Amino acid sequence: MDIVLESIFRETVLLTPYTSVTAFYQFCENIEPDPSFGENCVWQALNLKKKIESQGIHARLIQNNRHLAVLSEHEGAVYYMDPYLMHFTPIQLGEIKNTSNGKVYSAFPVRTDMQDKIITSRLRVGYTNKNFNKLLVRHSKYSNEKNDYVCSRAFDFDLTKEVDESIPPRDNLLKQLFHPEQNNLSIRIIDPRDFGMTEVIYPICYYHGDSLITKERLVVRNNNGKVFDYKHSHFHSYLEKAAKAINKTTIELTDFILKGVRIYEKHAPKTIDYSPYGAYSPSQANREPLPMMANT
Repeated sequence: MDIVLESIFRETVLLTPYTSVTAFYQFCENIEPDPSFGENCVWQALNLKKKIESQGIHARLIQNNRHLAVLSEHEGAVYYMDPYLMHFTPIQLGEIKNTSNGKVYSAFPVRTDMQDKIITSRLRVGYTNKNFNKLLVRHSKYSNEKNDYVCSRAFDFDLTKEVDESIPPRDNLLKQLFHPEQNNLSIRIIDPRDFGMTEVIYPICYYHGDSLITKERLVVRNNNGKVFDYKHSHFHSYLEKAAKAINKTTIELTDFILKGVRIYEKHAPKTIDYSPYGAYSPSQANREPLPMMANT
């Protein structure tokens, strides 16, 4: 394992939360929020690339539609790094060349089953052609409800394509920000003290166009995947855990999200045909999520 790349990548995964909220501050209102609240997958990848290059190591971006990841060549090996998918270490692509179905690597969240056995998430990485230039990655989390792994995200990359790193024209950028797949505004935090993951979510697909934007509409998802709404006592304990992990108060954390929602509503189209959101619905709170989850 490349020690330099591992250190840079692990710091990004553990100390830079993923959030879909920050970009609305930046590109709709030209506001730079506190970096403690993190950034979206595009900026996670861009900033990871910059950190790697600052050490004199070559890095480049690879793209799947609205998603970016990083490839880095160092000391004769090529490494895949994707902070959004939360794998533990950089993945050396040479390891998967002679495998039929790729190789499985450990990732966050790390969950426990009904017998309290620790079970890591999985990232399966494999080539899909004989030229080794088409890559498929699939992130799966363990579900107690299913007693099995369920796929949460999957991306395929064409490694021959160059990625334009320039910021697109404003109209194109706004189309991406208000894409129907963006059916919630959220922040996902890995606590560096115990490596537990907490998500705080505003499910915008249920409330878009409603002027009432309150903390009572937030939900949290804990490390084991259970979702709790504002009325549940666990909501507040997990909200506090998330805030403490980034050295913020719960008021600061909820204000960040709710102000982001207000910016979203100020600039969003009146109607958006949202993708289904399987993690939560207002009528079915305080439960485990459905297998497929979008953009959380």
